[in-house]
Amino acid sequence: MLEALLVNGFVSRAQAPDTLAREDSSLDSIDIRISHVTYPVDAHFAVSKTDLKQNFLFNNASLERIGSVFNAIRKRPTRKLTGIRIVSGASPEGPLHLNLQLSDNRADALRNYILSLDKTLEDSLFTIRSLGENYEGLTELLAQSDQPWKNDAMDIISRTYPYEFDGRYYSSERKDRLKSLDGGKAWEYMTKEWFPLLRRARVEFEYDVELFPDLSNTIPYAPAPYWRGNLAPRTQYKYPEPDRWAERTIFAVKTNLLYDAAWAFNYGLELPLTERFSLCWEHYFPWWLFRDNRTSLQYLSLGAEARWWFLPQPREATPTRAVRDALVGHYIGLYGRWLKTDLQWDLLGCYQCVPVVGAGLTYGYAFPIAKHLNMEFSLSVGYARIPYQHYTPSEDWQILWRDRNDVGVLHYFGPTQLQITLVRPIISRYKVR
Repeated sequence: MLEALLVNGFVSRAQAPDTLAREDSSLDSIDIRISHVTYPVDAHFAVSKTDLKQNFLFNNASLERIGSVFNAIRKRPTRKLTGIRIVSGASPEGPLHLNLQLSDNRADALRNYILSLDKTLEDSLFTIRSLGENYEGLTELLAQSDQPWKNDAMDIISRTYPYEFDGRYYSSERKDRLKSLDGGKAWEYMTKEWFPLLRRARVEFEYDVELFPDLSNTIPYAPAPYWRGNLAPRTQYKYPEPDRWAERTIFAVKTNLLYDAAWAFNYGLELPLTERFSLCWEHYFPWWLFRDNRTSLQYLSLGAEARWWFLPQPREATPTRAVRDALVGHYIGLYGRWLKTDLQWDLLGCYQCVPVVGAGLTYGYAFPIAKHLNMEFSLSVGYARIPYQHYTPSEDWQILWRDRNDVGVLHYFGPTQLQITLVRPIISRYKVR
């Protein structure tokens, strides 16, 4: 029976006599004292209030638990109340002097409520600890959360140096740094979600439990081993957690479908340096000759672009579409481009443009369309400097005679490129530690 009590967690500390008396091959009695069982209950308060309202938050259930503790102690003489510990606090958003007063008065309010249930309680049973600003409770909530700024907030709380005020220690630097964390979004979240839980007074009832089991008929005659002192806690086997894997985009290969529709070969490479910043390289080189050199379209273009991505709204994964870690969403880019062209149609429009240089801005949007494919739309606007040279071909179309009288430079401002691009991200898997 003793082993069952210990295994099932009904006790927190067990003591046994140094020797076990055996007479007539049986155990006559074992006197066991199991002490310091603790039962905590929280009572919550409204902002800037110290009156204990039964219908506020979870107070209805909490106050019922407090009453049930007294009933259990009264009905069972083997239980003896040894202490009532009250820890009170306030949320840290207000002024320090007000939080100190709120914390003290909330402890008094809970103490008075407990005394109203049993006026025979002695003052020596009560131990009151007023925290002022309840950073202990805030640390507990942070430890249980999965917020991205969790570790930074816990580091601020643990590393800011406090000063003494009214016999207690506080830090204005701690509060200022928490308010500026994540651009103020962390403080806004804590104020809305967690601070109502910090305006509380917690009572912990400590009592002893005495058991006097008769084990004479349950243990057969045998040289039984005996134990002394505290039992070691039972260890519980922890199964190893399975490996967690995530995916990372290394780079992407792309092609402009508008050039592909015109049978113009092109390709692009894009390298994500961070989730917001990437570098893109593009190469276009249709080089066509028709009708015995009478018609030509020769075009060679090299371009580079730096892109800044706005974080996208995450889309749910499907069997045919994965969630991307980069190169999706809206972006703006700064590009530079170099190219040369040769355009000829019989004797009309015989011009060479070498070299054409340009620069400008790009706006685009990319999104996943399949498990391993993205689609991207973009429009570029900028400036291009276009030097041109007219020429006249020979009769056999093998020699080009330059026209020195028809040469010049054009300056162009406006749309420079429209892209509908098919993107194949190259993704690697890595183990999350």
